[in-house]
Amino acid sequence: MFDLVDLTGLLVYSALDSNETDYEDGLIRAAAEALQVDAIVSYDKKAFKGSYIPRKTAAEVLARQSLGAPDE
Repeated sequence: MFDLVDLTGLLVYSALDSNETDYEDGLIRAAAEALQVDAIVSYDKKAFKGSYIPRKTAAEVLARQSLGAPDE
């Protein structure tokens, strides 16, 4: 369900170039997009709006897992 990510220099530069207002959100987005993950789990409604990867709450992810729904 979760993976650890090695943040390389390229991801750091992508984070700096992103339109995320928060640098840490930019790092998360850059890593998520590089790895083509299914979703970014966050309760921050302002973050990741420019990403093609959907932002989901932990409750949404856990609800899908408990229903046995396949990953999107």
